[in-house]
Amino acid sequence: MLVLSAILTTIATVCLSSSEYVAMILNARMYLPVYKNFNLNTVGLAHIITEVAVYMGALVPWSAGALLSSKLWELVRFSICLMYLLPGLTYYLLVYSRTREWANRRTLFTIHRSH
Repeated sequence: MLVLSAILTTIATVCLSSSEYVAMILNARMYLPVYKNFNLNTVGLAHIITEVAVYMGALVPWSAGALLSSKLWELVRFSICLMYLLPGLTYYLLVYSRTREWANRRTLFTIHRSH
């Protein structure tokens, strides 16, 4: 029952504070005396609070973790888009523009030569 209450209060703290770090600190300080009073392993408390806070931090849409992951996904999509667009643009600028330039030079050369 103590583990369940630690999990639920960690979820509530993450949702209310929108920070996993605040939830970890508050819940660890709140449950540490209780765990020591019942002679329970405090490392288990640390694992419970840390795992719940970190995983819930990404699921709460107004938290920094969710914001970072959504911005990271936009950055990944942008970089993938650039990864496919830049080679085509580079090919156009290097190859096609040079061939047009050389074609124009030949045309200009033949025009001047014909006069």
